[in-house]
Amino acid sequence: MFPISRVDDVLPLAGDFDVAEGGVEAEVGDAPERPGQDEGCAQQPCLVGDSGEDLGERPGGIARGLGVGGGRCARLFNLNLVEQHVLRCTVCITEDSLSSEKDTIRRMSKRRYEQRLRAEAAEETRRRILDALYDRLREAPAEPVSVDEVARIARVARSTVYFVFGSRSGLFDALTEHLFRGAGWDSILEAFRHPDARETLRRGLAGGVQMYAAHHDVLRILNSMAKLDPDGVGQALARSERRRAASMAWLAGRLAQQGVLREGVTPDYAAHLIWVLASFETYDSLATGRGLSPQATADILVHTAERALLA
Repeated sequence: MFPISRVDDVLPLAGDFDVAEGGVEAEVGDAPERPGQDEGCAQQPCLVGDSGEDLGERPGGIARGLGVGGGRCARLFNLNLVEQHVLRCTVCITEDSLSSEKDTIRRMSKRRYEQRLRAEAAEETRRRILDALYDRLREAPAEPVSVDEVARIARVARSTVYFVFGSRSGLFDALTEHLFRGAGWDSILEAFRHPDARETLRRGLAGGVQMYAAHHDVLRILNSMAKLDPDGVGQALARSERRRAASMAWLAGRLAQQGVLREGVTPDYAAHLIWVLASFETYDSLATGRGLSPQATADILVHTAERALLA
């Protein structure tokens, strides 16, 4: 049985009707003939129950719980009942056509389920490869990293790594993006949504320190490798730096637009200074070279930016 979920979608029936539990309750009466109905409906309206009996012959002429059986049709002004939906139609619905619709729905549901499983499996493979690269960098930072070695640690074929990331440079590209979207990323996003550009500056610098602190050792390795591997790690970090520079220019423009830059400070000058203060190299100099904690480092960077840039 296919219960009708929206009475508004149903064309007027041959008599009065209301929604009964589990389906439609309809009073059987004479219904005008319509072109396209099958021969079983040519002489009189018919309501067929789950068992195939003519519900129009029941005492009181009341049909409950429309169904299809016995090769006949349910013709309440030619309703096409498909699962929980009622569609306008111009032909009578047979058991075969309903079965075909249900089979189609089942196939579509199964296809979506299989697609979701494939997507989840692909994401799991991607994560396992990135985790393998991350662990390899931490365990042997001074040794060159090969795709074969990463594939072996991740327990995948070498070709899978290239299929997922495209190239060795793409693999490091994905790793840097994965690191930068980890710890501190939510704080940076929240900062960039703040309507006050000064708060964006303060909170963005603090979020960047949090992000660098979470993966300090691996980011140091990547920055060192960039000089020895310009075509792989070098290209990945260069693309990341171009995106970062664009963000700094955008922030400097907001500061100028809101009129909060110090007198004589241009948007270009502000973008250059923010780029320096927000870089990993600056964080590393204070954290490693001076032994400062992440909080102390963030405080110095924010204070420097406020004194140098803000009115």
